[in-house]
Amino acid sequence: MSEMSNIEFLVLDIDSNPNSPIRGEFMVRGIPACFYVRAGKVISSKIGMTTESDFLAWINSNK
Repeated sequence: MSEMSNIEFLVLDIDSNPNSPIRGEFMVRGIPACFYVRAGKVISSKIGMTTESDFLAWINSNK
């Protein structure tokens, strides 16, 4: 995935961290929840399971 070398992926287990401010800040309602953030603002979100190709298409559509 060299085409994504400038993207940082972070993982938070909200079940193990129910009081995390991230949960409220991003209004996580479903798991898995992915957020595309640029300059501190959520550009797009993807909630629920997806295929690898759909996930990559989502990322590429937000570049």
